[in-house]
Amino acid sequence: MRAVVQKYIENLYPQYAQESLGTPIHKDEAYPIVDQFFFGYFNKGEISTWTREDRHAKEVSTKQTFDPKLDNSKTNGYIAVSRKFEPQNDGKICLQTVIDLKNAQNGMRFYLSNTDEENVFEVFSKDGFFHVSADGVTKTNIAVHDGYTHFRADFDLDTLCAKLYVEGAYACDFRLCENYKNFGRITVSTSENCPDLQMQMRRMYIRRNYAVDENFYAPVYPADWEACDAAEMIREYNDAYESGTLKLVRNGVAKKCHKELSGKIVFESFFFLPENGDEYKIHFGNAFTVTAKDGKITASDINHDFIRHVWQSVRLVADMDKGEAEVYICGKTKGFVKLNAKSVDNIAFEFNKNSQNGYVLIDDVRVYNIFDYPDYCPEPIVPKKTKDNMNVIMSVCSLWHEGTHHGYDYVAPFDETTPMLGYYDEGNTEVCDWETKYMLEQGISAFQYCWYPPQYNPNIKIKTPRAFWHQYEGYFYAKYSHMLPFCIMWENAGAGNANWTLEDFKGFIWDYWVEWCFRDPRYYRIDNKAVFHIYRDDLFIKTFGGVDNAKEVLTFMREEIKKLGYDDLIILVNCSRAYHDDAAKHLEDMGFDGLCNYTLGKSSFDPQFINNAVQKYVDTFKRVNSDMFVVPTVGTGWNIIGWEDTRSPLSTPEQYAQSVKYGVEISKNQEKCPNLMYFSTWNEYGEGHWLAPAGVTGFGYSDAMRSVLCEDMELEHTLPSACQSARFCHLHNDYRTPIRSWHLEEPDPSKLDTEVVFSADMSLDSWDFEDVNVSEGENGGVVMDGYGIDPKCIYKADINVKAEDVDYVHLRMSTDNYDVIQFFFSTDTKPEFFATGYMIEVPKIRDEYYDIYIPTKHIDWNGVIKNIRIDPASTPMLAKLEKVEFLKVKPVSYDFGLVVDNVPLTIPFYYKSVENGEYYTAANPRTGIFAATNIFHEWDRFEGKLYLKTPDSTEFLFTVGSNTALVNGKEEKLLQPVSLHDHMPVIPLRFIFDKAGIRYDIKDNTLFVTVR
Repeated sequence: MRAVVQKYIENLYPQYAQESLGTPIHKDEAYPIVDQFFFGYFNKGEISTWTREDRHAKEVSTKQTFDPKLDNSKTNGYIAVSRKFEPQNDGKICLQTVIDLKNAQNGMRFYLSNTDEENVFEVFSKDGFFHVSADGVTKTNIAVHDGYTHFRADFDLDTLCAKLYVEGAYACDFRLCENYKNFGRITVSTSENCPDLQMQMRRMYIRRNYAVDENFYAPVYPADWEACDAAEMIREYNDAYESGTLKLVRNGVAKKCHKELSGKIVFESFFFLPENGDEYKIHFGNAFTVTAKDGKITASDINHDFIRHVWQSVRLVADMDKGEAEVYICGKTKGFVKLNAKSVDNIAFEFNKNSQNGYVLIDDVRVYNIFDYPDYCPEPIVPKKTKDNMNVIMSVCSLWHEGTHHGYDYVAPFDETTPMLGYYDEGNTEVCDWETKYMLEQGISAFQYCWYPPQYNPNIKIKTPRAFWHQYEGYFYAKYSHMLPFCIMWENAGAGNANWTLEDFKGFIWDYWVEWCFRDPRYYRIDNKAVFHIYRDDLFIKTFGGVDNAKEVLTFMREEIKKLGYDDLIILVNCSRAYHDDAAKHLEDMGFDGLCNYTLGKSSFDPQFINNAVQKYVDTFKRVNSDMFVVPTVGTGWNIIGWEDTRSPLSTPEQYAQSVKYGVEISKNQEKCPNLMYFSTWNEYGEGHWLAPAGVTGFGYSDAMRSVLCEDMELEHTLPSACQSARFCHLHNDYRTPIRSWHLEEPDPSKLDTEVVFSADMSLDSWDFEDVNVSEGENGGVVMDGYGIDPKCIYKADINVKAEDVDYVHLRMSTDNYDVIQFFFSTDTKPEFFATGYMIEVPKIRDEYYDIYIPTKHIDWNGVIKNIRIDPASTPMLAKLEKVEFLKVKPVSYDFGLVVDNVPLTIPFYYKSVENGEYYTAANPRTGIFAATNIFHEWDRFEGKLYLKTPDSTEFLFTVGSNTALVNGKEEKLLQPVSLHDHMPVIPLRFIFDKAGIRYDIKDNTLFVTVR
């Protein structure tokens, strides 16, 4: 964690700050610095931690989006994507990247720069060959080709020596300059005067101090391994991240020599050995050998049966000084073995083929030192529970290994979603131990992973599921993991079209679960029954082609789990429609044991809503004489400001304590499986429901839960020190923060001077309805009694209003329960219905109407609006809809227009003002203010600094509260100090345009700007 973020958290909660600085991180510690697996999986057009410099774009863009495609045909200069990272000035650094190239004979570049923004290493293409620039320029003999190209550079920053490999082949040795200083930013860029060049970054990894770190991304056998004529390279996508795999098809040994290591060493790798008779050996130098053959893994006294068609992992934690190593198989400790050496300098994989079609697959090989720290996370203090002795399952979302999901940039702009652990890497064992400590100390009994396969092709065996870091690299090997069991929820949202047989399920998923989950002694059980959760019952049925086939799968699971020593499964299912008698009967007939909904939605911040919703399910099961039970789901709300840029209420700690009390009362009064409760979730900061210590509530939710579940309340909360957090906060780039509105300073639409540009006819004949019974209201409007799972009403007539003429959509309605409505639209450019991405919460106001105003900044529409659809609830209820209209705000005195190269920007009027001849706007990138003007920006909200670079390379640095700005390093006076509007910096447009020489005219209170 950067010092400024540490200070920010300590300022929020000085009572938890540690006086001791702790033990600094060891200089030889191994860890990832950049692990960017995804460049296509992002939300709102942005990729966390990365910025795009497109200061010469030919076309005006009104959206701030991060496009990993670098297409020189769309620019008059160059395009670059980059990110800063934790500065590196010593140790061994490995950089790997995969870049998709087209017409790249000249002009392709990727480079490392130091913290002074000086280029200190570069790979570039020239005249059809790759070159290296460091301490001089070296031409390689590797020719440029179209398509994916893998680069690897190994640096020894202590000696300044380095090697480059391209497509797995050795390219050259080179040296860094003596005054390189450090590495602090990675950039991938095109060059000017290469109009046909196209590039797209696919992967980017920078890792530190691994003696071996081989994922076989290159298409050929690694050049820095000893030759092996039995080796082939395949790209069998057996995990979610499309890595290559080493395949040995004949007798042979694949060996990698590395620097000599002593002390404590970790070795880990995966293997797949499908045929009986074949033998596979892992040689840990001369110290130890692990053997796999005929479905058994043996190592000294260790004898472990494994399923041959399931990927296995072997991990050794070797203490060379003690002469022993702990052996883990598939994340589970199997005991200790003695070592025959005090150090190792190689790892070797031997294959002896004794079957006709045999082979072994090998992947993800790592060898590195680890170090013991005297200030490691303290052991959890497990409290004594109350007489109710509640079992609480905590849902965990494995999203926080930067580069593998949307990422921290979506939550970093907001106080409430700032984790008190810092922007941590969940694939770190110490992080998992801190989380275990916090969970146990507030009364949590177990936690639940959302389990996703990488794909739904049963012919390709799973090596790692999606989002595996928390479990596979953190929890499995954490010091305190034995204290807090885990279970899984099959998150089957992507399984609906799988069309599986029972045999498909058995060979693809079930056997994998058995090997990696159910055989783990840490797997959560109640009365010796394994707790298992299915996300959606409807998709479960669809996956297997019908109810009968799905029931057969559940029966199979129950029978098979008993062979592992369990008495049975407790199968929970999520089904929001289960308060209908038919749905409740259906769930029981299927063979499920209990209802456990992942969340109760945006209204779940309200304790009374939670009580009513859960009790309604309980009453339904009683009414139909079902033996199923209900696991109460409690939560803090659903403030999805991170992912969707909309704000909704969260519980106060006092409200949350009441929600937990309601859950306890409902649960303990059920006959079957009493005293079981579920919380969603521990760390879903983006979706906006979490319990982990964070932001403005700190330990408030933790203390609230503890006050209900535990007898002893005396607990001294602890936060990691700066040195402790430095061990697990490497990956997130918090040297800049996205600019986001907090949605706390927006005007009240009901008090604005507006005009109606469209008003819907509210007669019944003007609408089509689905899943609702309708009638006319007493004073007009529509009364809807929803009975299906997706009630909706669709306007019949064409609307034909320009989207740009609408500032707000106004709905006037009432409901008989808390719920969420959705507004859909179609336009001449989007003929199908699209959701706004804006979920509107409707309070329970049955006898009164409620005015809902949807700002059109939350509606991604343009062109002519053709039609609308309103889904009045996410569940059946009674709703009244009296009015639907489009509103336009009449001009206000402080508003002004902004047109860039004849393209008007749609910026909310309350973002803008004119004072003393200067034109100010809140610098929200999502309005297009930077994209349209081709201005590059970086913002640090913790320090209040905004950096801008214009198309002519004029540089600005604004600081919140200062009445001066730096322009090309020179201090310039501003008319007024830099301020914030709704936590966004407010910028003076004319000042920027004048200093950068950007032409503009002012006419009718509109700035007409010419950039291109």
